This record gives sequence, structure tokens and C-alpha cells, in this order.
Amino acid sequence: MFGCIGKLVTLVVFAVLIGAGWLTRGWWLPKVRGTVVATAPAADSSWTPIDAAGAVRVSTAIAAFSRASGPAFVDVAPADFVALALEPALKVLGTNAGHPEALAHGDELYIRAQVAVGELGADALGPLNRVLSGRQQVTIRGTLEPVSAGMAQYRVSELAVGELKLPTAAIPKVMGRIATAARGDSVARNAIGFALPPRVADLRLARGRLTLYKGAK
Repeated sequence: MFGCIGKLVTLVVFAVLIGAGWLTRGWWLPKVRGTVVATAPAADSSWTPIDAAGAVRVSTAIAAFSRASGPAFVDVAPADFVALALEPALKVLGTNAGHPEALAHGDELYIRAQVAVGELGADALGPLNRVLSGRQQVTIRGTLEPVSAGMAQYRVSELAVGELKLPTAAIPKVMGRIATAARGDSVARNAIGFALPPRVADLRLARGRLTLYKGAK
């Protein structure tokens, strides 16, 4: 009799532990999966195509700085700014990089495109180079920040191929392949440096809004 009661208590405790694990999965599951699975943008975020028309829109907005009565700052779509400032780096990923898109969430900028895995470099992919091939969706997550007069950078904190997040140590290797601007002391190893457009002295990405600030003549 006591043996049956002991088994029943064990089953009850086991069921309680399973239930507790399920209810708290939102806390522990990301910690378990975070080392290999890329962080997804917020569900209410929307991806915007990166195209030549966007670069024209940003150039037109910046042109307003040249007017004596022009604004001190302008807000531009993040994808449009990427089309203008980071377009050379995107080309390094392959002229046929498919469907490049961007979105801003908080103070972070996400860029994604269908890219031939070989463009990333076998040394950067490490063991993944043996299991990944062909074209994959590559997603980059990072922040925009000024680093010196006339220079800014896109500092990358996460890079994923499909849903697999590359090790942090691999990011500088990939950035070294696709960065087109000279990498001076001010540009981080895990970043893409780029020249700020003429008449732009500063930029800030916050709350999903990218603001460009007018510089002195």
C-alpha cells in the first residue's frame, strides 16, 4: 500500500515539475536556444525593400540642408538610408543578392537578403561551411553610430544564416570581407564603416526612427 502511495506522490511531483517548466518556458527557453538561434525582430515590425528609389529619396531629403532656410534635421526611412550609404557593402555580398530588405526596431537596424553562402567565406562559417550551401537568407542585426568626422559605422551584434546564428568571433571575419571603406582605428572590427553623405554631420537611430542632422558648411 505504501509503495503505491509513494509511486503516486512521485507521479504528482513529476507532473508539477513538467507544468512549472511549461509555464516558465518564456524565461528558460531563450537561454537554452539563444546560442544557436537568431533573434527575430518584433512581430509588429515590417521589412522594407532596399532599392535605388530609396537612395534617391534620402538624397532628396539631404538636399534640403543646402537651403538657407532648410531644416536642421530630417527623418528618413532606414531601408532608404541603407540603399544610399551601405549599397557598396551589399554589392560585395554578390550582385545577385536577392530581395534585400531592412527594418528598424528600437535602436537596432536589421538587414536581410538571399545570399550565396560562399560569399561569406569558409573561414567565417567554420564547421557550418560543410552543411550550408547554395543561397540562404542572411540576416544582420546591429546599430548605426558615428565614429569620427564624416565617418559612421554599422556595428554588427548578430549575423545569422537561415535561423542559425554565427559565433560572435565569426562576425569580424565576415565584416572584413564585405567592408569597402578603409578600416581605420575608429571603425570596430565587427562593423562596416561608411562615409556620411555630404552635409550630414550626425545620425541617430532610436525608437525605430532614423534621424540625420545637418552639418556646418
